[in-house]
Amino acid sequence: MQASKLLGVFAASAIAVVLGGSAGAAEPDKQGTVPAASKTAGIEEIIVTSRREEESIQDVPIAVSAFTPKDLERIAPYTLVDMDGLMPNVVINQQTAGPSMGAIFIRGIGTADVEKTTPPQVGVVVDGIFQGTNTGQIIDMFDIEQIEVNRGPQGVLYGKNTTGGTIVVRRSQPVFNELKYKVSAEGGDFNEQLYKAKVNVPLIDDKLALKIGGMSSQRDGVYRNTTRQTDDGNIDYKTATAALKWQPVDELTATLSYDNIDDTGNFGIPNDPIVNGNNPWKTQANLKQTIKYNVDTWGLNVQWDLGGATLESITGYVDSKDIVQQDFDNSTLATIAIPLPQLHTLRNQNFSQTSEELRLSGELIKNVTYTVGALYFNTNLDFGQGTNQVLQLPYGAGGFGLPPIPGATCETFGLHSNPIPGVGSALCQTNGIGSWQVTNQQDLSKSLYGSINYQLTDRLQLTGGLRRIQQNISFSTEGFYPATIPAGSIQPPHGPSSTLPCGGPPCPFPIDSNNDWNKTIAEATVTFNVTDMNMVYARYAQGFRSGGYSNRGNDPAFLSFSPETADAYEIGSKNEFFDHKLQLNLTGFYTQIHDVQFGTVVTTTGVPPGTNTIVNNSSGDVETFGFEMQSTWLINDLFSLIATYGYQDNKSDKFSLSSQRLPFNPGGSACNPVNNPGLFPAFPPSKTPNNCPSIELGGGDFARAPKYNYSVTGVYTQDFGPYSVSLNVTSHGVDDYFINGRATSGGASVEQKAYSLVDARAAVQWNMNDGNLLRLSLVGKNLNEKEYIQEDLPLGNGGFTGWGPPRTIALELLYQH
Repeated sequence: MQASKLLGVFAASAIAVVLGGSAGAAEPDKQGTVPAASKTAGIEEIIVTSRREEESIQDVPIAVSAFTPKDLERIAPYTLVDMDGLMPNVVINQQTAGPSMGAIFIRGIGTADVEKTTPPQVGVVVDGIFQGTNTGQIIDMFDIEQIEVNRGPQGVLYGKNTTGGTIVVRRSQPVFNELKYKVSAEGGDFNEQLYKAKVNVPLIDDKLALKIGGMSSQRDGVYRNTTRQTDDGNIDYKTATAALKWQPVDELTATLSYDNIDDTGNFGIPNDPIVNGNNPWKTQANLKQTIKYNVDTWGLNVQWDLGGATLESITGYVDSKDIVQQDFDNSTLATIAIPLPQLHTLRNQNFSQTSEELRLSGELIKNVTYTVGALYFNTNLDFGQGTNQVLQLPYGAGGFGLPPIPGATCETFGLHSNPIPGVGSALCQTNGIGSWQVTNQQDLSKSLYGSINYQLTDRLQLTGGLRRIQQNISFSTEGFYPATIPAGSIQPPHGPSSTLPCGGPPCPFPIDSNNDWNKTIAEATVTFNVTDMNMVYARYAQGFRSGGYSNRGNDPAFLSFSPETADAYEIGSKNEFFDHKLQLNLTGFYTQIHDVQFGTVVTTTGVPPGTNTIVNNSSGDVETFGFEMQSTWLINDLFSLIATYGYQDNKSDKFSLSSQRLPFNPGGSACNPVNNPGLFPAFPPSKTPNNCPSIELGGGDFARAPKYNYSVTGVYTQDFGPYSVSLNVTSHGVDDYFINGRATSGGASVEQKAYSLVDARAAVQWNMNDGNLLRLSLVGKNLNEKEYIQEDLPLGNGGFTGWGPPRTIALELLYQH
């Protein structure tokens, strides 16, 4: 670890220690406790479960941001994307090609890959159930009670694939002996119609209660399709939830839950074609882009108080099906995009996961508490994709390897001229090239973990933990079957036209493969309470991201990729001042990632679909380090201020990789039998070449890792008899950052320049004598109408850009009994 990298970490710690011992805090009594009156007059205590036990956020030695029901009411989020920018060094974007697909990055660590065979690096956990893929990570905010975002590796207590951190979500639970309900209706821009309802029904006093609820969200599209003259990017989303809580005896509680998602909108799928320049919220797609996404989730949580310990069982089952039809080029054949003026896909996936976690926690001996557990996590993916693509290359420059014949046109060679007047045969196009891909993956992960907290003195605590992970992945692919595309058709195929993958020899399919990976990771923390309201801590944590298979790979030699690991160091301080009126939490961090996974797409021949997606492992390390601040200040009874700031920097080592695994070499093309025939002894391309040149990579910046991000929120609240008025305004922004990182690719990337957004909410609430309430809220997001990029896919000089949500204003009426 370089000394310069640690400088910021130690500086942050020194500041925290000085602040921790400064004056202004309420003095404890002789027993070391703060007077209760001071506590109740200050900032409300937030309880989190970052260490899988309930603790005050100011006591837990982890960099964590938490959002309570009051916070969520103030922010008024629709999905997890609305939490973007409100935490230090956290980026939450929505990606294309998958419904509710997340691109979540913490401290520069994350992934935006749509494939369910590529594990995410930030874990989203809902009611104790880990969400196994990027698809579905952008959860809706209906019936959410609290959100906790833990920054840095959380692998010991939360499992593999959390090298970036975790987002832990808790929904409301049934309540005994109370009949209560909440209903709301909202309308706004783009003909928004949002309806929510939830009811809690007591069934048996102190024994049985039922919670049921549902939401319907509809909104017109925010993109204008200039080809089809329609609005694209609409929302048509419904969800239903139910939970039954049973407490047969005081020591035992069981909660059975069921949730369903039905999404037929296509928000996030339409995008702006790159080939026509930046033209926000307009698309030229000639294919209708559709989503069918249905998810059933069952959960069973059982807690048993054993006296000196608590045994908890969390059982989860998720069954999802998504069908996505997408126009990746977002344009028509009348375009100058090279090499793909048309790339239309139909992705049909069935994904299921089964999990069981047993956890025992309690006091081992005096001043020593423990948590031990075991996790079984099994997933199954059945994947099919139909692709309809058209290749376009300049004839005059030798495209398609055509001989220069005077007077020849594209039609001379059985191709088509570009439809744009004046371009014509300067660009030749193929007919639609069709393929149908079939793959299956089964992923079984088993782990044992344990953690011990030792209260060495009244002020000093030591924590250590281990997790042993055993993973087995079975991957099979029938391959890429040919699929007939009728002349002029823009539709992707719904199945193959041949029973032989790739059309026959020398096709390398079908393939069955199996891999095992085992890893033990550890963490250790030292916590010191300078006073009862000021603490400092130092933490070391390891992370593990599992290996796997490239779902879009068509070459057996390059299907599998290895795990990546992380070593993270963190120093922080959590403080309260001025009689609990001011909170100031500071963190410094340094993380080193080894064997980083990154994807590349290379051109192939003889095997559909003409490209091979390879997930490589870097032989050089990447590092990220920085500083974080979170603060809440109760200025007086009417005003409060909430502020966050994150700074991060990163560095990636340079390393070399064979150009056989990359889309370019010094000659400008992939190392394959067509571009480099003298290097290869024989076809197929999986044969080892005699001498493929090596390419130097690395040295660039991380994706979605702005140097700084900030948020500032002003909150005003006041009561007028039975009425209360609240107003809050938030400004949050980021520095320049790359949408697609260059830390491992070595190539160019799209850069989003620095920007800031302004959100606001104003509400009037009538608090009735019977305890009911009626509230009217006006919510505005992106009020400064900033245009900014959330995603980008370069395809030669084609591809697309996806824009962040536009300005929206909505009015909500809520009644609560």
